[in-house]
Amino acid sequence: PHQGDLTVDLALPVGTPLRSTDEILAPVTARLQKEIPGLSSMLVTVGSERDSTDTRERGEHTARIAISLRS
Repeated sequence: PHQGDLTVDLALPVGTPLRSTDEILAPVTARLQKEIPGLSSMLVTVGSERDSTDTRERGEHTARIAISLRS
């Protein structure tokens, strides 16, 4: 990542349905949008497949938030 870029990985208990993960994450992302000064963009991915380079557990119970700040 470049300076001003931040990625946050979140994991709920395995077996958490995608819909629940999304519902739990919604107020978190809304608060981040309000509270982070200089926010340029935020990409939220809820649920993902594990790829060959990822050693962490992934699935409907995981999420990733990619944040970019204005420079």
